[in-house]
Amino acid sequence: MATKVAVMKGGHVQQLAEPRTIYERPADMFVAGFIGSPAMNFITGRLIADGTATRFESEGVVIHTGASEASNSGFFTRMLSRNKAGRTQDCRK
Repeated sequence: MATKVAVMKGGHVQQLAEPRTIYERPADMFVAGFIGSPAMNFITGRLIADGTATRFESEGVVIHTGASEASNSGFFTRMLSRNKAGRTQDCRK
């Protein structure tokens, strides 16, 4: 296998990196959706910071990020998740 891989879209390089880097840290949503199995999940939600902790909220699901504060609190964002174990987990616990 090559030491570096180029992921292209419309004749333009989206990311040029080692295969593991592309899989673990895709440069954008196109690369994330294109590379890997199982497929990447895209969850749209909002970052909320209350001064002591930051969490990601989406349709009643709350995921605590572990960050103490976020400069972009209240902004809509997407969380990317790849289910490596091949099973789903209830994140609402």
